Amino acid sequence: MLRHPSPCYLEKQSLYHVATTLLKVVVVAVVVVVVVVELLVVVVVVVVVVVVVVVIVVVVVVVELLVVVVVVVVVVVVVVVVIVVVVVVAVVAVLVVVVVVVAVVVVVVEVVVVSNSSSRRSSSSSRSSSSSSSSSSSSSSFIFSVYRKFLSIITSTARSAAPPSELRQSLYEDKK
Repeated sequence: MLRHPSPCYLEKQSLYHVATTLLKVVVVAVVVVVVVVELLVVVVVVVVVVVVVVVIVVVVVVVELLVVVVVVVVVVVVVVVVIVVVVVVAVVAVLVVVVVVVAVVVVVVEVVVVSNSSSRRSSSSSRSSSSSSSSSSSSSSFIFSVYRKFLSIITSTARSAAPPSELRQSLYEDKK
């Protein structure tokens, strides 16, 4: 005949079953929590790495763009300054050429007028001299007068452009 288990044994058996089931549930819960925490850590690390890489790339791109902008601005400023300097030098050169041409024209006109008047006087006073000697003397006097007039214009221009101390020195030397 089969014996029925005692109630005490059944109670112990059911407590053992409940305890093992609870232990299994706790172990599974701990494993699930550990896996979830590890996944969260991996996700956080990946997100942080991606954010850091994106920030570094953005900063590098912005710095490179700023460097390019600064270089372009510097090149444009240098080109503008060079163009302005070239234009100013060209204008000054043209003005100097115009002044020299005007001075030469004035000197030539004045010398021609002076030589014409002196040749009229000399022709009226000495009609008997030969034509070759008069032409050579008039041409040499014309060249000499042009040279003297040009030197006087250059000297007066240099004196007006000289600083006051040099002007005083040149005046002092002229008086000597």
